[in-house]
Amino acid sequence: MESQDARMFGNFLIKSPYPRSTVEVIFGDNSIYWISVDLLERYPKFRLSYDAHRGAVKLNWLNKTQTAAFVGYLRNGTWTSRKPEDWDGSPHYYNRMQHCLSVHGLALDYEMDELAKLTFEDFTKMADRLSIFGLVEMLREANWTLQSNQTALAEYFTQRVSMSEETITEVQIAGLKSETSASRTFANITLVEMGEMKRKLQQYEEKYGPL
Repeated sequence: MESQDARMFGNFLIKSPYPRSTVEVIFGDNSIYWISVDLLERYPKFRLSYDAHRGAVKLNWLNKTQTAAFVGYLRNGTWTSRKPEDWDGSPHYYNRMQHCLSVHGLALDYEMDELAKLTFEDFTKMADRLSIFGLVEMLREANWTLQSNQTALAEYFTQRVSMSEETITEVQIAGLKSETSASRTFANITLVEMGEMKRKLQQYEEKYGPL
């Protein structure tokens, strides 16, 4: 039987580093929340971010809206999906995509598998409403800084480009390369490579007919 201050990890009983029943959680923007230890202990990786001197768990930066959504999931175990009527292509559209992807990155960092799945599903629903080159615009406008997201983004771009019937022009390929030279990430390099492959396939089919 587990004691209140110890948990089983694998075959080892490890004493909890948290001295009280609630712990201060501090985000990079200095916002502070008090979270029940029972909630934090569901995700053992939070222990790696525990600052014993400060007596607090220190997490990555998220903006105010993203932080509130992340903490809401921690406390309630629910994620509020974006409503279809929110997907209107307004100037805030990319911000909503970044909101999902930023929380997704933090969820990956701390092995919160369900939250990672829910947030990326929301992101892809919004991304699916954009053209491939709308995605390029999104990458330029939004500030994708979380390295955790690069693999997931690259996989999504690979699927989108390979399955898309959108015509890709040489001008668009040049635009993709220009964007990549300004910001070289795994995701947008993949987008360029897939775009070039798709363009070559389209040129072949224009000349010889469908494969």
